[in-house]
Amino acid sequence: MIASILATLATGPLPTFTVRVEGDGFLRFAKGSQMLYARQAKLTATAQGLTAADGSMLIPRLVAPAGTTKIDVSMDGTITAEFPQGKKQMGRLVIAVFDSKTGFNHVGNYVTTTAKPTLTNPGEWVAGVIRTTPLMATKAVSPDKTLPKVEAAQKFLTPKAEVIVNINSAIEGEQILLGSIAKIEGDSDLKDKLSSVDFGKAPIYGSKRGLTLLHVRANILAAKIDIRSIKIVVPEGAYVERKSQKVEPSTIADAVSQAIKTKYGFETKVKEKGRQNTVVVPLGVVTVDIAQLNLNNTDITGVIDIAVDGKIASSVRISYELPTLTMVKRGDVVRLRLVSNFAKVEVTAKATSNGYLGQAITVETDNKTSHTGMLIGPNLVEVKL
Repeated sequence: MIASILATLATGPLPTFTVRVEGDGFLRFAKGSQMLYARQAKLTATAQGLTAADGSMLIPRLVAPAGTTKIDVSMDGTITAEFPQGKKQMGRLVIAVFDSKTGFNHVGNYVTTTAKPTLTNPGEWVAGVIRTTPLMATKAVSPDKTLPKVEAAQKFLTPKAEVIVNINSAIEGEQILLGSIAKIEGDSDLKDKLSSVDFGKAPIYGSKRGLTLLHVRANILAAKIDIRSIKIVVPEGAYVERKSQKVEPSTIADAVSQAIKTKYGFETKVKEKGRQNTVVVPLGVVTVDIAQLNLNNTDITGVIDIAVDGKIASSVRISYELPTLTMVKRGDVVRLRLVSNFAKVEVTAKATSNGYLGQAITVETDNKTSHTGMLIGPNLVEVKL
């Protein structure tokens, strides 16, 4: 939407118009060495730039071509001058945004602060958009410390709706909607629109996203809803997170021990090497599957998949010690178990190589026959024929 501001010959040859920021941002002005900020100003297109009534110069300096009779200002801050020979873009407004805890001093129709702002363009982040109709006929809008962190413009309109953000919200879906993180009361049509205001993707499981008044207002503005008719309350420290459950390290360790028994044929308790973190996953039925398992002497490493309702929610690398792992040394006497489809026989043999539980070692029987099998228990070697 572009608003046209026509110069009036009665006030002189140069166009004069009003711009204001509908949002949290400020227009920047320079007067001497002082930087001033305002949410609304009446500007005149002089040969030096866009100038306020008190002589303060809008920053950045935007100069209209000679003979300009009309200026267009768009919601995204683009300023276009129209003169007899045609049209020319003068440039774009830059908006200053401050932290919500910034303190201001009032200087006439402006405010000053020692805080450093974040510079952005209208329509981006929480800056707000540009309007060309004055909120008040003769008074610029500036922060009002008597208001409880609510847009100063709201004191001029009776709220049609009230948005009270929850101190903490736990949601199930992928998207954050205002209706899922706040209590909304008021006009039914406006309430429906506010409920569907999109706040983007939900945070990953196990993390939180903070909610501030600046963010809430910016998203409502982005949905093209007139924020002046809405009372917004955001408690200090408000946040949103996704509903989730925890998979404790002990649950993972038990699954690894069971996998060792299944794969290598012996029972053992694993001991963490380093710290195994709790894994946060969605709600549902949890299963821990061993995607990869490697045994190297007394170390067990691998990858586990944690699934929820059959869908992998997280994959985790694991590293454990096997402190009770039995070792057989060359020359030790062992029991050799020979297993076939029809019979199982145990005889005495002597180890001819070293090995840990779960590893293959070579043994020799009393009649000098050599066999290679797996050490599956204390001094027990199994060979499958």
